[in-house]
Amino acid sequence: RSGQAAVAAIRKLVRQGNDYVRANLAGSLDLCRNPIAPRLLRRLARDRDKHVRRSVAQSLGALCLPEDLPLLRRLCQDTSDSVRLEAVWAVGLYRREEDIPLLKRMAADESTCMRTVAAMALTRVMRRTEMEHWLDLEDRRLSFEVLREVDFALYAPKWARKTRSRLEDQDIRYELGVAWFGKE
Repeated sequence: RSGQAAVAAIRKLVRQGNDYVRANLAGSLDLCRNPIAPRLLRRLARDRDKHVRRSVAQSLGALCLPEDLPLLRRLCQDTSDSVRLEAVWAVGLYRREEDIPLLKRMAADESTCMRTVAAMALTRVMRRTEMEHWLDLEDRRLSFEVLREVDFALYAPKWARKTRSRLEDQDIRYELGVAWFGKE
């Protein structure tokens, strides 16, 4: 009974006119264990507000449901920089080799933040030798932060790389000093 009440409350919040309420809801739906959460996130991905769409990309990345990958790929082309950043990061979390061309394209973006995030996403997808080859071609355009993190991803001992939890993996953007919120 309480589960049904929670679902009803969430559905009501999704219909709210307040963009911040919808954005906060979308940002926390990945924690909801109810099967309605992914459906609501897919619906919210079409929201007019960029903060809502950004939160959707973040939550879909955390959920890592295979059926949401095409939606995240589309969000990589969103008009908002912050939505694209979250979507690119989320696509990398899926670790699918077929996304390497997309992530490489995003790593060639004009934005330093996008290049950093896309390169970090590539470290989750590409094999070490491929990443080293790509770095040889691209290292002049990458920031110090991404080179440091890529270096860790490629050369740190396995035990050190495995200590990163899913939460740390999601929050690496903060370690990089990339302030995504409000950047346009």
